[in-house]
This record gives sequence, structure tokens and C-alpha cells, in this order.
Amino acid sequence: MDLLKRFWLPLILVVVAIIFIVQNREKVSVNFLFLSISSWQWLIYTIIALCGLIAGWILGRNSAKRKAAKG
Repeated sequence: MDLLKRFWLPLILVVVAIIFIVQNREKVSVNFLFLSISSWQWLIYTIIALCGLIAGWILGRNSAKRKAAKG
């Protein structure tokens, strides 16, 4: 089960995300707070996915540090 959680599940999620990004190629307008950006959907989804990966990496790294500090 540990191998499933650490390798296969993330791999499946990445493949699903790539398929989702590739299928959404229209030009859209995104509004966030006072910003309005017009761009391709796939580019916006890619940026969001990368932000999520970075956030997950940072949170995972901090969790590993806390576990190591506890002993």
C-alpha cells in the first residue's frame, strides 16, 4: 500500500492532469482580485498545477523536518 501511495497514485494524478490540460486549449479571460488576464486555458492550468506542486513539495519538506526533529 505504501508503494501505491508514494509512486502510483501521484503518477496517475499527473497523467490525468496532463490529459485535462491538453484537452482545454481555448483562450479564456481569468479574473483574480484586481487582475484580468486573457490567456490559453492550458497555460493557466499548467501554472496552477506547478503552483500546487511547489506548495506540496514545501509542505512535505516541512513535515519531514518536523518528523526528523521529533526523533
